[in-house]
Amino acid sequence: MVVQISPEIESQIEAFARRTGESKDELVRKALLSYLEDRQDALRAAERVKNIGARISLDEIGRKYGRVLEEEQADPYAPEVLDHLRQGMAEADRGEFVPQTEIEAFFDDWRRNG
Repeated sequence: MVVQISPEIESQIEAFARRTGESKDELVRKALLSYLEDRQDALRAAERVKNIGARISLDEIGRKYGRVLEEEQADPYAPEVLDHLRQGMAEADRGEFVPQTEIEAFFDDWRRNG
């Protein structure tokens, strides 16, 4: 495979190769692999977002249900609730989402039944 690059980019590659002690070929190979991995991750994330249905942002949850959490601070179960929220945020970071309707139903039930 032959790839044509501008003289400016080639100069940058040469300078970086001198600085790191790596060959130009190795730097370009690593850069392409990194780019492809990033693009694949972005495409996977986009596909996941398409398939999760209605969503609610963390800010929106805070605005809508923050008052409930503040009221529960005196409750001995509050740390458990906060642990569940932290666990949920970690799941979201991994791309695992709960549909908005389930979140709203949970908090509505929580407000009604404590």
